[in-house]
Amino acid sequence: MKLFKKGFTLVELLVTIGVLAVVAAGVVALIDPRQKLLQGADSKVLNDISQVATAAQAYAAQTGDFPADATQLGTELTTTPIAPSGYTGYTPNATTFFAMGQLKSTRFMEQNCGTGVTFCYYKFYAGRTCFETTSGASCP
Repeated sequence: MKLFKKGFTLVELLVTIGVLAVVAAGVVALIDPRQKLLQGADSKVLNDISQVATAAQAYAAQTGDFPADATQLGTELTTTPIAPSGYTGYTPNATTFFAMGQLKSTRFMEQNCGTGVTFCYYKFYAGRTCFETTSGASCP
């Protein structure tokens, strides 16, 4: 009489674990977690600069001119946005009010500034927002 044992052999288990490891490595490579984190931080930059732009436009609507610096946005901007960790701080300029933040994810840089660029900034200047590859204060 033959005795049958139920279960998997060690070889079958090792092959299954190996296949699952290859699939998991492929999924992680496709997702690219570093780019996803950068995209999240870039979304924060876009939101923060838009928030400053809205506050500056509200200030200009009330006073007839843009603020000389960010401290004048006290009533329109209750909390000052802070750049994500590892990003350049937002740059409000006192001469002609503008604010900008740097984008770092490949997706946002290519989508807004073109392929192969080294730097991409989201700016608010003279009542308009734009994407530029230089840090100077201007929007076309």
